[in-house]
Amino acid sequence: MQAENITATSADLSWTPNGEEEYWTLEWGLDGFVIGEGNRIDSLESSAYFLIDLEAETSYDYYVWALCEDDSSSQSALEFMTLPINNFTCDALSIVVDDDSSTFVNNTHAIPYGPEPNCWSNQIAGDLWFTFELTESSGIEITTTAGTSNDSHIALYQVSDCADDTLEYTQLYCSEDISQTNWMSYIITEELEPGVYYIQCGTYFNAAGSYDIRVNSAEAIVLPPNDQCDGAVVNTIDVDGSGITVLGNGSNATDENGIGGPHVWEAFSIDTCADVSLTFCGSSSTPIAIYPNIYNDCPSSLPYQTGIVSVDSCVDGNSAVYFNNLAAGTYFYAVVADSNVGGFEDYTLTMEAITCTPEPQPDTCAVWINGPYGDFNSNFGGAPSPNSEGNCPIYTLDSFSIYASEYYDVDNFQ
Repeated sequence: MQAENITATSADLSWTPNGEEEYWTLEWGLDGFVIGEGNRIDSLESSAYFLIDLEAETSYDYYVWALCEDDSSSQSALEFMTLPINNFTCDALSIVVDDDSSTFVNNTHAIPYGPEPNCWSNQIAGDLWFTFELTESSGIEITTTAGTSNDSHIALYQVSDCADDTLEYTQLYCSEDISQTNWMSYIITEELEPGVYYIQCGTYFNAAGSYDIRVNSAEAIVLPPNDQCDGAVVNTIDVDGSGITVLGNGSNATDENGIGGPHVWEAFSIDTCADVSLTFCGSSSTPIAIYPNIYNDCPSSLPYQTGIVSVDSCVDGNSAVYFNNLAAGTYFYAVVADSNVGGFEDYTLTMEAITCTPEPQPDTCAVWINGPYGDFNSNFGGAPSPNSEGNCPIYTLDSFSIYASEYYDVDNFQ
């Protein structure tokens, strides 16, 4: 027995015959109903039935009996839950712009539906859809407020006519978290043309629940020129030189790259291996969090390296992040921006580089002879010891060699 193609108001019920029975009786009702008091359908000739006119987000049970010549036999009940009324894009509920009250969102019983926005992760908790209409050009501000869930994901789209067989989504804005410590969402837009817009609402995968969403008209924003990484100016740092100081502003930054909060991009290049420090002393408003990752490509994908954040590098309470042994090349760094959402507004970024710190090297024999070596213990009883002249005896392994990604235990190593 199974229920498939479940919507807010319907479900396909089916069951597998146990023998050669040709007729069945189906009884269904609200979860926990008493047999005999449900909705009964007799003499079904098919082992499937399409239920309609169900209530959204409601749990139902159903039983099936095979009608046999001598008696009838029952199967266990199956329970299923209908979906929220606005789980699918074209069933989106309408939000009134600048309404005094918030709109309630609860994705507890929702399933994922639609595209996965570029700033979301772990979208498996389920989506709800809302829509609003602009009758004149305007900027829009979308905010969420925590309820039983304190982790919302939202994205703003234009969607092709829902009468089409295949919907086309154009993502306009996306917000996963306001900051690394505030997991609600915030979107403010550039000027939008009159038309119908759609909002996809979800949560992190284990944070399904309720929250409120509000859509207000707002003064249209102008994005920072370095809102995207391809807008960052690449500064060449003189390794072991005096460094470079950049003055920036993150007002109206977005989170289109999905790092977890509004951000702008700074970039630098080095011509040799270097330890690089990015220091924010003198920046306006101490941010809640400093982004620790650096990237070596644009548009960014996976971080190239996670740096070491120091929270006591500046007397004014600002922080720094350090990256060790960066190879020669160009790197991109996301500055958590906009003081309204836990980041910088005006910032002062000092970028400095010093020659790579050599990695510690292991002690070796005075004269290294032959190799590579493998299982020292089983073959030689431990590490080879140098003689009075510092030379090591020649040991040869015929079965295998050491690769750079492997290591071997060695007794008596000095």
